Amino acid sequence: SFSPDDDVIIDILPDEKNPSKYSWSIKADNTFLTEVEIIGHDGSLDVIEVGLSVPTTRKMPDPKYEAIETFIRTDLKNMDRMKISKNGKTGDEILSMRAGNGSKLKCKKLVST
Repeated sequence: SFSPDDDVIIDILPDEKNPSKYSWSIKADNTFLTEVEIIGHDGSLDVIEVGLSVPTTRKMPDPKYEAIETFIRTDLKNMDRMKISKNGKTGDEILSMRAGNGSKLKCKKLVST
């Protein structure tokens, strides 16, 4: 099964024409492309719209990636709130997303390149 120690890489690239829109490339076992747009604010959270997650590769995923890839294909588009914050212990940036249906996504470390 998928372990929190297994890497899922999310490359986030800003849109050159729209500073509130980002292209995401998500690499689990397959790679998925989507767009995230910040459409407002709710307190300290960004209100977002997430596009459909389109796979660019379509191989049968390793069984340990099946659950996370199902989440990327079906639940990621439901995310409606996002926040980037700092981990108080390490200083690493953390990306947290949530949806009204209870789905959550948390990236434990953001790396700027």
